[in-house]
Amino acid sequence: MFLGRTYSWDGKRDLARKEFKQVLTEDPENEDALVALVDVETWDDQHERALELANTGLQKNKNSEDLLYRKARSLVKLNREKEAVEVLQQLFMVNQGHKDGLNLQLSLKQGRLKNALTVNYFRDQYSEVFDPTQQASLQYSRRTGIGSVFFRYNLADRFGNKGNQWELEAYPSLFKGV
Repeated sequence: MFLGRTYSWDGKRDLARKEFKQVLTEDPENEDALVALVDVETWDDQHERALELANTGLQKNKNSEDLLYRKARSLVKLNREKEAVEVLQQLFMVNQGHKDGLNLQLSLKQGRLKNALTVNYFRDQYSEVFDPTQQASLQYSRRTGIGSVFFRYNLADRFGNKGNQWELEAYPSLFKGV
């Protein structure tokens, strides 16, 4: 197991797969090896394969927190958010405080927002030599069918110099995946 994890962290995914498959051949019930193999497939962007492996493990242990979370994560990567939400609900029935599951749920909720308003303020206080610096920004963002658009206003007061700046950013989707 340790060797397989080391290979996967080092980006040697094929060697990691070989190690984990050997462990699973010797002990088909080894959930840790299956979870590690799901991670390897995820890190290698093989999300369909990761989903298949998670489903295989869940047939043996339907309440596995590790496999439920990884299944939900794979579904998100495959743009199957509705199914991911259902799997997260299963996970929360097992452990309502699952930290990674809660983070994934939050990111799914934020990803569905069409409009967002963000306000930031930073202040750096120095010792006796410099006056404090301040920076504030106000941002409105909107997700559209053709991409995301951001309007931002920045205001700064640094070392006695004041300034402001308007920004417009757009991230169009030319076609699926790009």
